[in-house]
Amino acid sequence: MRLLTSLFFLYFISITLNAQSLKTYEFNETELVNTDEFNVNKTKKLIKQLDNLTLFKNSLSGLCVYDVEKGEYIVEYNSDKYFTPASNTKLFTFYSGLLNLGNKIPTLYYTEKEDSLIVWSSGAPTLLYSAFEDTTAFNFLKKTEKKIYFSDSNFLNERYGSGWAWDDYNDEYSKEFTPLSVYGNAIRVTLFPNGEWTVNPKQFRDSIVVKGYGERFRVKRHEKNNIFEMWLTNSDDTLSKEIPFVTSTTLSLKLLSDTLNKEVNLISRGFGEDEISIVYGIESDSIYKVLLQDSDNFLAESVMMMSSLNLGNKDSIKTSKLIKSVLDNQLNEISQQPRWVDGSGLSRYNLFTPQSIVELLLKIRTKTLKTDGNMDRIFELLPTGGRGTLEKRFTDYPEFIYAKTGTLSNNHNLSGYLVTKSGKLLIFSYMNNHYKYKTSTIQKQTDTILKDFHLYY
Repeated sequence: MRLLTSLFFLYFISITLNAQSLKTYEFNETELVNTDEFNVNKTKKLIKQLDNLTLFKNSLSGLCVYDVEKGEYIVEYNSDKYFTPASNTKLFTFYSGLLNLGNKIPTLYYTEKEDSLIVWSSGAPTLLYSAFEDTTAFNFLKKTEKKIYFSDSNFLNERYGSGWAWDDYNDEYSKEFTPLSVYGNAIRVTLFPNGEWTVNPKQFRDSIVVKGYGERFRVKRHEKNNIFEMWLTNSDDTLSKEIPFVTSTTLSLKLLSDTLNKEVNLISRGFGEDEISIVYGIESDSIYKVLLQDSDNFLAESVMMMSSLNLGNKDSIKTSKLIKSVLDNQLNEISQQPRWVDGSGLSRYNLFTPQSIVELLLKIRTKTLKTDGNMDRIFELLPTGGRGTLEKRFTDYPEFIYAKTGTLSNNHNLSGYLVTKSGKLLIFSYMNNHYKYKTSTIQKQTDTILKDFHLYY
């Protein structure tokens, strides 16, 4: 019995020590970041350094760097391997918008009859959405004296993107697709320091069940219906939560009718049966800026839907149709054809190579130079050090990197444009997949290498 007790004690000590060792290992994770100077001018030596990086021994890492002045690749490290791109997908979405949308977004498609105004969705995200001061569509509907009818016949998307995680339904980045987006397809609950709370749209007030107080402010929607359970908390600050609601054309029209103070009825009418006019709204760049800098998934999918209506006979909103068109026509010569399934990058089905992203960024540059004469517009739209999703990165140098992040659990990528200290323009894509370290650690290693390109290339 004593022997058994002793063995159990030794086993317990062993488990405890291993757990402590694990905690120490995680705590010292950043010590694995190699801060040595990287040989950015000597490809073979740089690739050897990349091969020896401890952080990527059991994961997949790929780096592709293109020198615009030389017109050649200077680094191709696993650049033809496929990676999960996450929000790097939004670069392809942005390009689709550049190809298919003008300077202003289409907010509604419509035709007028004797006493009727028939409208169709354009896929625009801005109707009654407080994130944008775009009242164009609302004012157009408000001022008409005709009866308003809405048709959802041109909407062919599913409510979620292919390959999206089902249990993200409560998160603000996973809003549903709908024929008519209103209020950003989400409710916003605001809790004030005095304990009072509000919800927008106000029609959802009776759908919220207060469960009591907790350590933090939480709002949890039922998966399949619009019942929201809320836990309040004591706070000196004003707190806010944005939660997607379950959408339907009926609900969208009810919310719109209540806000317009006039009825909007559903009608079944083909999009191609009439001469169609368009109501244009805010500048497209105001959408692109939030899409790229904040990595907004809802806006990304909206850009894809708006762009899809600009194809062929403009008969339908269907993201897959747009993707096929862009791949078959504008990106048909790309070195490794992507597997591209959504606009936001939420899907794990997406597969892109670093080289294919660099080639896309080259196309964006070419198109921008043709229309604008310089890269200022693109540099203004993309995140950079201290701004957007790069707010806490590259802050110790003047702006030199303009790039899109892409992050899902165990995956982090960064792709864009890099201006060296010597004035050269590089286009790069650095993709890291399937690691088990903290993403912040991966970011530090990525940033170290890219800073060396800025300083020494």
